[in-house]
Amino acid sequence: MKHYSIKKILKIAFILLGILTGNAIYIYIIRNSSMIINETLPQFILGMILVSVLAGYISSWIFLGFVYMVKRTTELIHEKITSAPKEKVATGLAGLFVGLVLAYLLSGLLSIITIPYLQIILTIIVYLFMGYLGFSLASRDERIIDLQQAIANFGQQRKESQKDNTTGSSDSISIGSKGSPKILDTSVIIDGRIADICRAGFIDGPLVIPGFVLVNLRHISAEEDELMQKRGRRGLEMMSVLQKELKVEVRIAEEEFSGVQEEEIKLIKLAQQLKGKLITSDANLNKIAELHGVPVLNMHHLAEAVKPTVLTGDEMQVLIVKEGKSHGQGVGYMNDGTMIVVENGKQHMDETIDVVVTSALQTAAGRMIFAKPL
Repeated sequence: MKHYSIKKILKIAFILLGILTGNAIYIYIIRNSSMIINETLPQFILGMILVSVLAGYISSWIFLGFVYMVKRTTELIHEKITSAPKEKVATGLAGLFVGLVLAYLLSGLLSIITIPYLQIILTIIVYLFMGYLGFSLASRDERIIDLQQAIANFGQQRKESQKDNTTGSSDSISIGSKGSPKILDTSVIIDGRIADICRAGFIDGPLVIPGFVLVNLRHISAEEDELMQKRGRRGLEMMSVLQKELKVEVRIAEEEFSGVQEEEIKLIKLAQQLKGKLITSDANLNKIAELHGVPVLNMHHLAEAVKPTVLTGDEMQVLIVKEGKSHGQGVGYMNDGTMIVVENGKQHMDETIDVVVTSALQTAAGRMIFAKPL
């Protein structure tokens, strides 16, 4: 209701301005026309009334067009600014400033117009046109963007060299203040191991959590399937851990990439825009990102790389939890999930025994270790 009343007031003001402008033009024509000499008062008043009605009617239609143009322009500007890279926005603003300066110089030429209000209207049009032209040309000129990017890279290299030459200041830099952004997807947040990796200090850059990933987590936690609900809630709990308990910089990216439906493509576009890396445990996303040239940190690959190396002759303790396929075998597991097949381990079911490794086998499903009781 408040919005409607403001719109109504603006419409009335716009119509009054149109009436005043029409009357001013009418009076100017009456005073400077050599054809009209004996203008009587009733004729003058009738002419003023007709001009006022006509000008008001025209102004009302102009106002509707003006409101639509402002609304549409605002939506376009918001969409362009939110989706465009920061470099283009910065160069566009610089072009806007140059365009306004040129408009100021050109507006001096409009002083020759003596018709009331017309000079003001034309001046506003010149400022709007030159500002738009400057912003549009500057934001589209790739040479300007490349130059700005080169200057930014030079400045960044200079700052990094100064940091390298400065001693004793590294302790004051918080974890996550250096390095490229790491964009998390839904799978890695639900996985939960990212928190342990952050605690260990292996993440050197800020963690970026896209807004559409948060929306996806909320949808999963609201699913009717109980298993999906647990996964979604675990992801939301992990979000709280990342933001509150860890000494890692966490950012929420609000980019939506309207027109793109697939979450994988949104993640890839965000990584390209931020010049960061994707952290995921999704094999499909890993392959798609590699095709687009986006660096990927795969949690499964990391887990495989840090598995402990077990050699023949190593001794360990194993809890026998089930029978093996062959006669007399017992099966246990290491902390990382690696299966250990113990010879004659069936008789030690549900017991923790000391074993010695006899051999190890790498299969498509993972690693298997064979052992026998000491």
